[in-house]
Amino acid sequence: MSVALLPGRFQPFHRGHVAIAQAVVADGHELLVMIGSAQEVVTWENPFSAGERREMVSAGLAAASIEPRAVVAVEDINDDGRWVAHVIAWLGPFDCVYSANTLVQRLSHEAGYPVTAVELQNRQAWEGAAIRQALAAAGEWEAALQPEVAALVHRYGGPERLRSLAPK
Repeated sequence: MSVALLPGRFQPFHRGHVAIAQAVVADGHELLVMIGSAQEVVTWENPFSAGERREMVSAGLAAASIEPRAVVAVEDINDDGRWVAHVIAWLGPFDCVYSANTLVQRLSHEAGYPVTAVELQNRQAWEGAAIRQALAAAGEWEAALQPEVAALVHRYGGPERLRSLAPK
């Protein structure tokens, strides 16, 4: 079975990410999840730690009855020319990439990987920045996450954390 890489920051892991993972499996691939920007924590763009994100991804995939090959956190190197080699060094080999990120698509394609450019679903509700904004503003955000993941966000103090990190 071929292995498909699904890279993302997953800040937080939402229903859009689940839909991509389901597409990977429906296409007949084994799922390999890469949590990017693993070194980033407690910033507006990256409010959840790599460990918290790993727990969210694992809970969300389990709730969707998806068993990934692995869920691995990888730190940024900020070097586009070495990015794919860096990812392979951390994760091992994979056969293709699923991503909505144009930079990831370009770098993967240039390295010779087949790339599935993911069509985002329900983008207004299932988008990390919008979810973080709703968390900070005490708005509606829970429907964008699976209940298991929303419970983790509450356990981590997500609403309070995002309120303290919100741009002033």
